[in-house]
Amino acid sequence: MASVTVSVPDEEFQFLVRKAMRSNTSVEGFLLHHVERIVLEGKEEEARMARDPIYQLPPAYKSDLDDLADQHDHYLYGVPRK
Repeated sequence: MASVTVSVPDEEFQFLVRKAMRSNTSVEGFLLHHVERIVLEGKEEEARMARDPIYQLPPAYKSDLDDLADQHDHYLYGVPRK
């Protein structure tokens, strides 16, 4: 299992302590529970996207412009490059 160290401001840490105590767990257990929930939601979203027909379509537009994604406002509207 991987380990992560995070610095949290004192006020936020005290909030986490209170929430963990109300849940009858440690701060680590409380955070792990919420991380697991976030990961599960993310996996479910990825699975929904994989089943979505829109993602099965071939690209509608092909460009030789390497920076089209970053500079689309420039190409579409003529605004200065970023």
